[in-house]
Amino acid sequence: MKRTQLFISPILSGMVLATFVSAGMAQSSGQPEVVPAVEPGTKLSMPAAGTLAPDFTVLAPDGSEISLSDYRGSIVVVDFWATWCGPCQQAMPHNNDMYEKYRDDGVVVLAVCSNDTREAYDGWVKRNSRKYSFLTAFDPAGRDYDNSFVRNVYGVTGFPTMFVIGRDGHIVGAASGGGPGENPRLARLLAKAGAPIDLASLPPEEERTGPASVPMLGKTPAKKTTGLIGMGAPKSDGGPARFGTLELGQVVPDFSAVGEDGSQTKLSDYAGRTVLVHFFTGANPQPYMQDIASKYGEAGVTVLGISTATEKADFDAWVKGGKSGVTYPVAWDPVGRAFMESAAYMVFGIGMFPGSVVVDTQGKLVDGVIGMGGVAEQKVYAMLAKAGVKLQAADRPLPPMSSFGKLKIGDEVPDFAAIGPDGQPVKLADFKGRTVVLDFWATWCGPCQKAMPHYQDIHSRYGGDNVVVLGICAYDTRENYDKWLAEHQGEYTFATAFDPAGKPARPEEYAATIAQSAFGTTFMLPTTGVIGPDGRLVGGYAGYSERTTEMLATLLMRAGVKLQEQDRPRFAAAQASGASGVPGGR
Repeated sequence: MKRTQLFISPILSGMVLATFVSAGMAQSSGQPEVVPAVEPGTKLSMPAAGTLAPDFTVLAPDGSEISLSDYRGSIVVVDFWATWCGPCQQAMPHNNDMYEKYRDDGVVVLAVCSNDTREAYDGWVKRNSRKYSFLTAFDPAGRDYDNSFVRNVYGVTGFPTMFVIGRDGHIVGAASGGGPGENPRLARLLAKAGAPIDLASLPPEEERTGPASVPMLGKTPAKKTTGLIGMGAPKSDGGPARFGTLELGQVVPDFSAVGEDGSQTKLSDYAGRTVLVHFFTGANPQPYMQDIASKYGEAGVTVLGISTATEKADFDAWVKGGKSGVTYPVAWDPVGRAFMESAAYMVFGIGMFPGSVVVDTQGKLVDGVIGMGGVAEQKVYAMLAKAGVKLQAADRPLPPMSSFGKLKIGDEVPDFAAIGPDGQPVKLADFKGRTVVLDFWATWCGPCQKAMPHYQDIHSRYGGDNVVVLGICAYDTRENYDKWLAEHQGEYTFATAFDPAGKPARPEEYAATIAQSAFGTTFMLPTTGVIGPDGRLVGGYAGYSERTTEMLATLLMRAGVKLQEQDRPRFAAAQASGASGVPGGR
């Protein structure tokens, strides 16, 4: 049998399925034999460690035959994978590094593409033959996995699965799962087989977390990330915050794409600048990317658009047609529609688009977001701010909100009684079933007085059966309140009342004020809270500025109030809308 030494590069190393033929398989000059399917219902099992590895024959990229027995005397890592397996592709760079490091010590990596089509494998070889130096081959059973030696002889049910076979041809062990970075299980098996691996550098085996794998019948387009927005949340196990497969703060590996003029474009070309990498499909970059490029280019921000999961002809036609007015640099990911091999997936572990990541001036990952719409836009601006970009006032995202004073969002607001202009009590319970904008103010408070026209405007356009604006004069005297009413009679028509606690003379008296007793807020005016029709807190804020008007719009929308278009700032609208994305394999 002809022994083929063909070195090719796989992109993602995930769980691989390989077809092994029985040890006594005949040597033929034609196509290799295929192992018959195991009877339905038969429980599959992998060959046990210590047993002789069944021989098998697979096909090299040029169609010649490769057998496991060709490598007797070497330590062989048989990696069963598929082009559709994301974790398989992500593991391949590390597998190649491992091979390069230990090849002189007699280590061979044989990556067998299984449960796949020859066309897909050949396309992968064409794209990746210069990336990796280990040996790859194709399972002759193709997509007929029921008759594959990988399933019937080696019992593989998910990709990637790797077997380590010793120099004597016996199985040392198997390691399932892939993804980026080192696989400690595989490293330990290689050391057991005699490879000079420093075990002290590996994490304790009991602390090892299993890499991702893809079941043979569950070919998902991409690994699950941490969500659509807010991907910087810590892991549930207390581990570091991540976006996709990268830790926040980690130096982002360099990657390249093909620029508009056909030249290579690299992330490292923009070293020293804040880079907003925007992965999009087809000719659909998000429109706000151009706005960011125009506003913040001189401030050291580069927007780099990468057309992903797209054919070159489609990218070229978009560029020739004017790029939809885009002026920032754009490039095409040369893997085309094989998005499992794309920079988006290989580097960041994302397979839905659009996806945006921010890399700071030191080349470190700030954070990322998947999806489109207001939520995604708001997240992008928040990431830029986190990277140290000084944003214009209109672009500053609203701060997240989980509490207001002593109350958490969603808590029921305690009832209280203020005194109306006519001396009658005004209670919060009087407005149950309506959204209440509760504004604490004082006659001596300048910002409070500046805010009054805005609250009057809200009252004029939304007050009625659904919305109530209630201004409570606090930390003040009744005399001042009555005088203010007389001076502004007819100017402000929203409801007002007076806090009977008046103006406290001593610090301990502040506890009796409505703001303190009901909300536990600090002494700061104006302070505004929004209470939903169910009497529960929607949120609140202190002060008055352009930003607080956006905050009020946000809270009203969260309470279910349908605002007019001109009253819905984009980030306020984003709070009530959502982000959406499409898989790479549209």
